Amino acid sequence: MLSARAAHSESYFKGGKIHFLQSSHHDLGWHKGSYPGEMRFTLKEIDVVLDMLRKDPKFKFSGEYTIWLHEYLKHRPAERVRELRQRLKEGRLEWGAGCSQPYTSLLTGEQLARQMIVTAVKKSEEGNDIIVRFYETEGKSGSRVRINPDARLSGARHTNLIEEDSGALEHDRDSASLKVGPYSIETVRLKPSLRR
Repeated sequence: MLSARAAHSESYFKGGKIHFLQSSHHDLGWHKGSYPGEMRFTLKEIDVVLDMLRKDPKFKFSGEYTIWLHEYLKHRPAERVRELRQRLKEGRLEWGAGCSQPYTSLLTGEQLARQMIVTAVKKSEEGNDIIVRFYETEGKSGSRVRINPDARLSGARHTNLIEEDSGALEHDRDSASLKVGPYSIETVRLKPSLRR
């Protein structure tokens, strides 16, 4: 905390930098079912963000709720979707999962203690695989995570946020595992086995 004297001293701030961080919040529960209206607003907001990213090479944006990213990919022209994907690859645009509670039934007590928070479990955009998204919250490096789904597995792949493949993961018929970096957001694609 700054003292009153330091806060008013010109020399205290000389040579310093001020960073403005912007964010937005879309409270799905508060809107009580006005999803179409909120979706229209959010799609327009993403258009504005893409315009700002195009104009200012130093601008970055972090969005919440992957549901809006999903809707954008479905409802916007291919040109805008390509632009969005490019900004994600550049690291100037990122998307979180917007969760408030972990899926405790999917993780072991050890994983929860390591602060791996699962934010999405859903059907894949293409095919009938299971997408699991989680992030590491403590800044620990080298943590190993094991995902134990209810289904038997025939495969496990690492993907990016828009489910583009980035390599095979270690797995057996009961679980998949991967090493997680500090503060990383991870997306895993699990392929359920057709055999029991």
